[in-house]
Amino acid sequence: FDEGEDAARFFTSLLETPCRLVRFDQEGALESSLRPTDADYAPDSQTGFSDGFPFLIASQESLRAVNDGIAASASEGQAELPMNRFRPNLVVSDCGGAFGEDEWASLAVRGGDSGEGGCVFDLVKPCSRCTVTTVNQSTGAVDGKEPLRVLGEIHSGKAAGYGNAKWERVPFFGWNAVTSTAMVGRVISVGASVCVTKKKEEKGKQ
Repeated sequence: FDEGEDAARFFTSLLETPCRLVRFDQEGALESSLRPTDADYAPDSQTGFSDGFPFLIASQESLRAVNDGIAASASEGQAELPMNRFRPNLVVSDCGGAFGEDEWASLAVRGGDSGEGGCVFDLVKPCSRCTVTTVNQSTGAVDGKEPLRVLGEIHSGKAAGYGNAKWERVPFFGWNAVTSTAMVGRVISVGASVCVTKKKEEKGKQ
């Protein structure tokens, strides 16, 4: 559904490029509007525009580990990578060391209009990474083999200790997450506090 001319003008001005705002049918009248998430990890959730899950959570500490790995390898001409290579919609910091996300089962984002107890996200599946992460998000051009080469060394399924034979050689960065319908309408904002409310009993699993 197209959200109209006012929205189009606003975002065209903001982004300095012609664009329109569209949305899926919230009432679910169209079968293609919403897709169920992977039932093995989030059987009661759904997503729309996003790939497999509605949220992707990553930490600045994990990004720093990737860039440190790139710098240590002296990849010729490879600049430090920004977080947008991984396209998360929630970025956290000061919540532990690199890849600390592997230990989190749930976290709450608190402050503003996030409601009593904050907005709670359940981290359900580590995010495997593909060649899209090698694409410069500003130019659309492929920019070398990073971060996949470094992730294959420092955070493959085997290096992360996920215990899944199919994942051993797969690079991972960030965690796919879901939230319950009770969180609908709650608002989170940049600079909000984040609290890990539950840790995983087994690494790599919810």
